Amino acid sequence: MNKFIIQMFFISTLLSVMSCSFFEKPEIAPYVISKLECKMGMLEGYYSFGCVQFDFFNASNKDVSEILVSCIAYDAITKKSPFIGTNYLKNTFSGDIIRQENKTLILSLDQYIFVVPEKPYLIDFFYISKINYIDGSSWEDKNGFYFTRSF
Repeated sequence: MNKFIIQMFFISTLLSVMSCSFFEKPEIAPYVISKLECKMGMLEGYYSFGCVQFDFFNASNKDVSEILVSCIAYDAITKKSPFIGTNYLKNTFSGDIIRQENKTLILSLDQYIFVVPEKPYLIDFFYISKINYIDGSSWEDKNGFYFTRSF
């Protein structure tokens, strides 16, 4: 009898947790992104040592005012963190992207790099975590459901 009660408690707890919004898939992604490209080198006004570059197509019917991205970077040779501290990177892109517009976005890695690597970094678990729209509304992917990688 005791075992049955424990099993029922476990099953009901599991069902409760699974119904939480933590596991819910966000609305369909209102964007399309190109393949990620990690580049080493310099592009004046954007980065001096390296970046992650991608194209962002605003597939929504609203104009974007800000995009928040998250990703993890790894050394291409050692497959370990290439930075001192965290290799979890976040950045915000501010600037209007009108509906149905495609824009190239550049995530500078300069603030993290202390030695330029032989090969570009591997970018993993890259996702658009939040999109803010000009009208004040937003779209979120809190858990990285729509993630991609560069390898």
